[in-house]
Amino acid sequence: MNILITGSEGILGKVVSEALKEHNLVLLDKKAKNPIDLLKDYISDYFRGIETTIHLAAYPRPWISLEQAQENFLVGWNVLEECRKNNVKRFINASSLNVYDFDNIWRKGLKITSQTPVMPNTKKEWRGGGTGEIFYARAKVALETLAYGYYQTEGISVLNLRLGGVNKENKPPLYGIDECEPFEEAGWLSHEDLSEIIKRAIYFNGYASIPVTSANSGNFVDLKPLEKALGYFPKSNSSTFRK
Repeated sequence: MNILITGSEGILGKVVSEALKEHNLVLLDKKAKNPIDLLKDYISDYFRGIETTIHLAAYPRPWISLEQAQENFLVGWNVLEECRKNNVKRFINASSLNVYDFDNIWRKGLKITSQTPVMPNTKKEWRGGGTGEIFYARAKVALETLAYGYYQTEGISVLNLRLGGVNKENKPPLYGIDECEPFEEAGWLSHEDLSEIIKRAIYFNGYASIPVTSANSGNFVDLKPLEKALGYFPKSNSSTFRK
């Protein structure tokens, strides 16, 4: 398959690129050896002949500024437009659990299910403070909504993967040991699970928005929709790192 990956030099990008190395990959990133700016550069030629686009490019930290969040949305919109103009069949979007008010969901002992409404995470007491998390989450919600329009009007299959926490070390933050919130341990996503999910996602047809984490003890995410959509149930568990 001919697959284009944006944000290929980031943590997600490197995991995904490795998982799909047997396919024909076009890798775009402004930090690559041959840098590409998805807003400023002419990029249409890269999308010709592409069957699936995996959109990972974004400022990844929840405490980003309003301007950075707006850029995240505009970059996604630009990529969707190129998919439309070049008849790309699928758009896989790296969304986030931040589209849910997961901090309050966690504290109330509830679980994110297919019935949980989308509402950008309102947590403000993040390490950086301020309202960055809200800006980040709102941009994710906005791009999901925009992508649904392209599915409806252009027939592009859209899969929004509402990802939990993925880190470079591929180890979960452990509450009580590391500087983290309890839901960060419960919402961890391993490289192995992400790789297997992506391998299946490139064949997805239709529209879906799915919360994605590993099968962690104390998880507050229902993983059955993931299994139903992609035929995969996560194997990793953050509790195995507690020894």
